[in-house]
Amino acid sequence: MNIYKAKAILFVLTFLSFSALSKEGTLYVNNLIGNDKFNGLSQSVNGDTGPLKSIQKALDLVKSSGRIEIINTGTPYLAGNKVKTGGTYDAPLIIEGNGSEINGLGIINPKEWKLIDNRIYSRSFWPMSNSLKSNKNYDYWIGIPTVWWINGKPGINCKTKTELENTPEGFWWNKAEKTVWFHLPENKTFESMEIKMPQSGISAGTGLNIGGTIKNVIIQNLRSRYSFNDGFSAHGEVENITFRNCISTDNCGQGFSMHGNTKVLIEDSYAARNASSGTCDVNNCEVTYKRCVFRDNSFETGIYTTETVKAVYEDCIISNNHPFEQIWQRGQSTMLLKNCIITGFDQSKSLAMIDKGAIKFENCTLINGASVGRSKNKDNTLTLNNCLLINLNAISPTTHYTISNSETDNKILVNSDGLKQVQLNSRKTTFPTIKNKGAKLPLSVLKMYEMNY
Repeated sequence: MNIYKAKAILFVLTFLSFSALSKEGTLYVNNLIGNDKFNGLSQSVNGDTGPLKSIQKALDLVKSSGRIEIINTGTPYLAGNKVKTGGTYDAPLIIEGNGSEINGLGIINPKEWKLIDNRIYSRSFWPMSNSLKSNKNYDYWIGIPTVWWINGKPGINCKTKTELENTPEGFWWNKAEKTVWFHLPENKTFESMEIKMPQSGISAGTGLNIGGTIKNVIIQNLRSRYSFNDGFSAHGEVENITFRNCISTDNCGQGFSMHGNTKVLIEDSYAARNASSGTCDVNNCEVTYKRCVFRDNSFETGIYTTETVKAVYEDCIISNNHPFEQIWQRGQSTMLLKNCIITGFDQSKSLAMIDKGAIKFENCTLINGASVGRSKNKDNTLTLNNCLLINLNAISPTTHYTISNSETDNKILVNSDGLKQVQLNSRKTTFPTIKNKGAKLPLSVLKMYEMNY
């Protein structure tokens, strides 16, 4: 045997061996045909071999630098999943969602309902919607996201006890008592209907959570909906964590939330209709968001940092978040927004609330608001560089600011001509640039914005 033939055979054997090891390192999850008693090494069932049924079981079993393939069956997977291992820098653990959905809705046991009076029943409900829970102006669920479901259809959301008493099959969140009340119709029983709500449980009801000292994980092509807590989160000392092409909507907490000393990248991702912020990052974490959309979140803000967080947002859209500002900077955190578009929902609200830290806008387009920023403190910094400001009444009436090379009209009343080019509620979304000022977003971000998942 000549040396070249020997090398060729050695290469083939090495390749086959590597392929076998790679295959063994992959666990498959299928919530229709899978079983958590299987080993997860095969996509199909053959005797005692086949895919696992739950994501959590795969997270329990996967080895360092392994891979989890979640099969998109069209049926949602259970929320409350916690990552327990990671990988190396060169060989990260990969969790491939294939477009699958994690869903926090769970069927309520009929025995959990307690009679209050005259076919009005109650059970506990105290989700991680912290700003809504502490706001004294609301003693009812705000309606977005939809959290009450009967037989697969949205339940009726009532705002008062009186409205509930007059609404069979209605729900009312009695915030003062941390319960939800339900009006059971005449001639019906709880056993005759399927009522679903977001449930707590493993990992405090978060769709998927990473904690501890785990490093080097990629989570991609996965969606989280209706979680009792956040859609996706990280805690502790985790590093080199990437969420890629993840969608987080209709959760009771934030869409994305990073805690502790985590170092995380979120890219090509989307957060909407969450009952708190699109993203909320706390403690001392370092987070970068690239090509993301945060829109229509219902009771906090679009993006939110506090304490000593360092956050960067590149090529992002922050739009139409209710009912306050689009951006919250609290504590001594710093926020750098590069090539982003920020649009307010109400001309009476500022676009940003600034505490004791700093917000810097570079090549951004800011649209529709009372001002760019407001603050109750003087020890902060607001910087605008090469920005385009449209339909804003002021830069900031309460904050020290620096503005350079940005396009405005008289530096206070902003050039409103460009507003005619803005069609935020159209399938043909366009954003203006004037004299090369403002954001020029990648087409992928504009398409994501228009999808409105």
